[in-house]
Amino acid sequence: KLYVTFKALNTRSKYCDLFLNGDYIPLHVHGRRGENICAFARRRAGAWALIAAPRLFTSLTPAGSLPLGTKVWGSDYLILPQGSPVAWTNIFTGENINRRIEDGGLLLSSIFSSFPVALLTGDS
Repeated sequence: KLYVTFKALNTRSKYCDLFLNGDYIPLHVHGRRGENICAFARRRAGAWALIAAPRLFTSLTPAGSLPLGTKVWGSDYLILPQGSPVAWTNIFTGENINRRIEDGGLLLSSIFSSFPVALLTGDS
């Protein structure tokens, strides 16, 4: 929890205007696991942040397991708005995640490949 709080507060400080004045955009999931994700984006002057967290874990994984990877998320993806970045960086893991060309979405299995919550940043 401390690591997540530290990284999130540092990102919020770096992108202060985005988090204080940016547009709030709720995001939806394409696929079976829509009820298992809470996600939204913030947009301001070309800067973007995307926040996503799994919910209702017990329907996703056995007790004690984290909801990570393709085994859990399959081919489900977040539907991104027009004009959102193609390339995103996960501030918790440093991973780069690219929007899929065919549908313009971000695979949940990529977002949650190695960490169970996500704060992504990108520029359009």
